Amino acid sequence: LPVLPPIVRVSHVVKYPDILPEAEQEALDIIGVIRDSIVTGVSTLENLARKYSEDVGSAQTGGRYESMALGDLVPEFAAIAARIDPGELSQPFKSPFGYHILRVNERVGDVVDFSHILINIDRSRSDPSKAISELAVLRDSILTYDIPFELIARRHSEEEISAEIGGRVMDPSTGDRDLFVDVLGADWKATTDTLEIGQISQPAEVTLLDGNQAWHIVLLQRKVPTHRVDIETDYARIESLALETKRAEEMRRWLDLLREEVFVELHGTASDMSSKFDSTTASN
Repeated sequence: LPVLPPIVRVSHVVKYPDILPEAEQEALDIIGVIRDSIVTGVSTLENLARKYSEDVGSAQTGGRYESMALGDLVPEFAAIAARIDPGELSQPFKSPFGYHILRVNERVGDVVDFSHILINIDRSRSDPSKAISELAVLRDSILTYDIPFELIARRHSEEEISAEIGGRVMDPSTGDRDLFVDVLGADWKATTDTLEIGQISQPAEVTLLDGNQAWHIVLLQRKVPTHRVDIETDYARIESLALETKRAEEMRRWLDLLREEVFVELHGTASDMSSKFDSTTASN
């Protein structure tokens, strides 16, 4: 039987460090200079988005997003996109992602086509002292007054995804709560290694699953050391893998049937087709 690495089940309360004012101002200054270059005709939003925007999803398309529902945008962004006139370039504004400028290209009801430029705030330039002290107070409250960890997470954690479910940490792709420590990362391993089941860690720095840096306190709810696959400890994981395998087999079967039923029409002379397939075969 295969050997599985250590597995943990954890919940946490997250606090983000305060960004230094200088880092905020630097991002705001940069987006302001970019806006001035567009307004004065030195360059276009599209060109500057390709060169400077830190939104990887739109930079290469000149900052453009098409047919986006306002409800799918973060509130700060949606408020500007709903208010400005098509063709107007917004003033710099802040969202959880950083500082933006935005131009609405078209708006029909609650659906917008827009272009924007994002400048990130350098979050490594931060002061964690407030986050650490707040987490220490929350930890003491849980231990002293027997307040449920889940309740504290819902009320005080700043990581929205886990806060809504009482601080529970899950695999975002599968929803699995039993996570390989090695996949979580070195920060998590260093913290969980110090805990017994039911214990709550001291405030610790962490790289979250979304890549952001933060501080948190961790409740260890389950811990399984390196072990061979066992039906009792790994039933849920075995069941999940079996379902994934079954889905993959069904997908392959469906594709095989589709190949038999779908008619593909090729255009061109026989000699052209022959030369194309010969060259493809040779390259493979």
